[in-house]
Amino acid sequence: MLLSTQSLDASVHEICLVDSDWYGLLGGGNGSGSGVQLLDEYLSGDIPSTGMFLSTWVVGINHLKRNLEHYWDWIRRHPEFDIKIIVLGPDRIDKAELRPLPEEYIHLILPENVQKETLTDVLENAFFNLRLRNEKLQLQSRLALSSQELRRLTKVAQSLSTERDFDVLIDQILTQAREMVSADGGSIYVVEREKSGQRTAHLRFKKSALNLATDEFLLPIDSNSIAGYVAMQGKILIIDDVYALSGNEE
Repeated sequence: MLLSTQSLDASVHEICLVDSDWYGLLGGGNGSGSGVQLLDEYLSGDIPSTGMFLSTWVVGINHLKRNLEHYWDWIRRHPEFDIKIIVLGPDRIDKAELRPLPEEYIHLILPENVQKETLTDVLENAFFNLRLRNEKLQLQSRLALSSQELRRLTKVAQSLSTERDFDVLIDQILTQAREMVSADGGSIYVVEREKSGQRTAHLRFKKSALNLATDEFLLPIDSNSIAGYVAMQGKILIIDDVYALSGNEE
């Protein structure tokens, strides 16, 4: 069986954004290995279109209040950002004053005379929490996919024992296999042996996910085709980009 897939960028980026009043305190670094940039400058620029972003914001209370509507609008338009905000201001801040920004985005409120070392520790803690949340979401996603794969395998197993129409059966196998690996294409070849049964003779093309208007055909089991090579080696072959093959590969 041959399957072709499109790779997805699943990278996770970390970035610390600081308003101009407090940028100097961090001195361009926060000890967490995450880049530090000016908040308003970053939000007004071009945002990368791929990946997940774990971001901490360090904002003075007055700056935050002046830009609440703008910040909340930006956050809603960028769901790929998981954000924790550290607010610098008086000890007592009524979080109702920060509406419409939901309370869950506020990681901690620190006094304006906070020491750099304390702020650095708080930033690292915020990133740690964001990483944990991201890992939890990834694990939940993998668990959901595993459950789906189990249901698909069960469905194929049931078909193997009950389906009498071979063409229907291989169509179901190909469909479920493509869905399991998120493949955008696929083909099934059947290994046919010599009448003695001692040696494989060739491959017979049976089914393509592209619904090609072609009859069955035979392929030799050799290195002149991808399908023939896989059958000859008896191992899984992964090619990052089949369109980049020159035709001279060994």
